[in-house]
Amino acid sequence: MLTPSHIATGYILSEVFMNKFNLPQTDNLLITTIAIAGSLAPDIDGLFGLQIKDHHKTVFHAPIFWGLFILIIGLIGFSIKNVLIVISIAAFGSGVFFHLFSDWFSGRTAGIRIFYPFSERQYSLFPLKPKKGAVSVFPNKKNIKEYREFMKYYFKNKFLVFTEISIILIAIFIWIRHL
Repeated sequence: MLTPSHIATGYILSEVFMNKFNLPQTDNLLITTIAIAGSLAPDIDGLFGLQIKDHHKTVFHAPIFWGLFILIIGLIGFSIKNVLIVISIAAFGSGVFFHLFSDWFSGRTAGIRIFYPFSERQYSLFPLKPKKGAVSVFPNKKNIKEYREFMKYYFKNKFLVFTEISIILIAIFIWIRHL
């Protein structure tokens, strides 16, 4: 899934948390920021200069890593009896795991290594074609042509295009409703 869709899912999840837990208005920005941060956190590996086809092969796209991280922070929140920390880590974790799910769901050149470090196998809803993702995660002046070719390939799957646009539109609708 592309970055705007990850951001939109984080925003949607923050709204779910705020409605479910009836948080004070003062905590809304915090929860929104944390949920969006969680929805982007696995892609921190893109900062290492990896290609699109390889950036899912790091610990940051491994559910076990995030499960342990969230468990440890959640236990700290429970032990100090801080409800806001517990809700925050749940919002962050939801963002992370929705990111991983959507990367599995939309993977075209790289899947998710669900059982890493116990298995290197990548899982994806669609067949993977790693050669199509032989371009840097972030476009720049040197790779713009290759990046365009990747985007053409990615957007050939109309179901994914519809899904990503729908997620973004839902987030925009929710945001407008709050204005």
